[in-house]
Amino acid sequence: MIFHFRVFLILIYLILFCSCFPNKEKQILCKTDTYNCYDFNFSNLNLNFTLDNNSVQGSNKMYFDATCFLDTIIIDLFDYLHVDSVLFNNQIIDFYRDSNRIFIIKDVMSKSAFNIEVFYSGRLIIAKNPPWDGGLVVNQDENGLPWIGMACQKESGAIWFPSKHDLSDEPDSMRIHFSVPEPYSAISNGELISVRQDQTNPGNFIYEWFVQNPINNYNVTFNIAEYVNFKDTLIGSEGNLAIDYYVLSDHVLLAKEHFKQVKPMLHIFERLFGPYPFYNDGYKLVETSYLGMEHQSCISYGNQFMKGYLGSFPDTIDFDFIIIHETAHEWWGNSLTMENNKDMWVHESFATYSEALYVESMYDYDAMLRYLNYQKTKILNKESIVREFHNTTDLYYKGSWVLHTLRTLIDDDELWYQILKGLQLNFKHQIINTDIIIQYIEKTYGNNLSYFFNQYLFQETIPVFEYFFTETNYSNKLSFKWDGVVDDFNMPLLVKSNNEKEYVWIYPTTQWNSIELGDIDINDFTVAEDLFLIETRRLK
Repeated sequence: MIFHFRVFLILIYLILFCSCFPNKEKQILCKTDTYNCYDFNFSNLNLNFTLDNNSVQGSNKMYFDATCFLDTIIIDLFDYLHVDSVLFNNQIIDFYRDSNRIFIIKDVMSKSAFNIEVFYSGRLIIAKNPPWDGGLVVNQDENGLPWIGMACQKESGAIWFPSKHDLSDEPDSMRIHFSVPEPYSAISNGELISVRQDQTNPGNFIYEWFVQNPINNYNVTFNIAEYVNFKDTLIGSEGNLAIDYYVLSDHVLLAKEHFKQVKPMLHIFERLFGPYPFYNDGYKLVETSYLGMEHQSCISYGNQFMKGYLGSFPDTIDFDFIIIHETAHEWWGNSLTMENNKDMWVHESFATYSEALYVESMYDYDAMLRYLNYQKTKILNKESIVREFHNTTDLYYKGSWVLHTLRTLIDDDELWYQILKGLQLNFKHQIINTDIIIQYIEKTYGNNLSYFFNQYLFQETIPVFEYFFTETNYSNKLSFKWDGVVDDFNMPLLVKSNNEKEYVWIYPTTQWNSIELGDIDINDFTVAEDLFLIETRRLK
């Protein structure tokens, strides 16, 4: 009777306190305060994959520390997968399922360690539009052999293995075992520890991977195909970084030539952002049939060995967009990880801006400006950057331009790069949010930037610089102000007239101000729109 009463309480708890996403996002899991009571330490995942019907059978043993008393433990697993049994501290225990969650009714004292092992099986859901919609990605290589991958960033790893789905709580490390039939390889995150015969499944081999660093479960993936592996080594800032490439057999020569851009890119990002965050896990590019994703230390690559984005991008681009963007996520997203969805700009805005910094380092400043102006054509200004759900690409391109504008405003490149590298070094392998980012930037810069972030992160629209000229006897007067901005917005702006070789600062506010420009041709007056994310409006 006690058990059933507790189940009743769980149902009431779900109704009253679980805040789920809207219907269009209904597959994404809920988060409740219960998650805050146990800290995720380690995950040991064992899976047997059947290629004929895309099914899995296995278990995940998860180790936790209770941070407060709890009487219910919640594990996430999508409901199309069957739970065969659950163990608590190696003893079988009753459980209850509701939608995409497993409820284990058990009193756990604060500061005690415990483990949960979930045995499960079932057929995995097929992704409809990977990587934007999650699930198993099933294809064939050019020889008609299975070529399989997993995309789960949007929905979380709970679409294919039991775990604690909480963006703010990552296991400190993870061991992953895949049993697959010969001649296929199973490629996953971290370091390959061993490949050995599966004694319980004749003809199968077990691929054992070990992730030595914190990893979010949406970043855990696998790829199964008849891969060819070739290796390289980066002599990096923290020693030798192992680089592994896994590609289909028909693409080895093409990949060896195309992937020559990887090491120069890694050197650039290490110089800009600090050491690659996962030296002991290595760096991998794994060829996939879908476009790509930033799976930690196991980047999915599907750009078909083309320049730009599947061959389309500015004509001047001679690098692979997917390699550059997804690798930037190793710093911005995988090492520094958002606390919740509204902080996703920490991932996407910074990674998109990293593309521009890569262009500047590989070519020059003017090339970077051309690249940024290409990004600018994709800005819609229909959403704020900090928000729970994103329906446009403003999170990427607008976010990149916000950072570019901030660099201009700080007006000190040495300090700017100190800020970027400092974020990485001070918050390496940590969960981070927008407030932490803002506080660190303001502290390092030494000035309050609340007006800037309130406008650019939390408003849909961008500032409008309004201005007009008034002619006097021997001079022209410029009147100007900001429009469509938060009340205290007072961002300085760079302008230039035909009498000036360099841009000069002016200081608009939300009120009209005027300055004398002297005898100039007002048609030669220029606002530095290459350096600021703004609109301009000449009134008369």
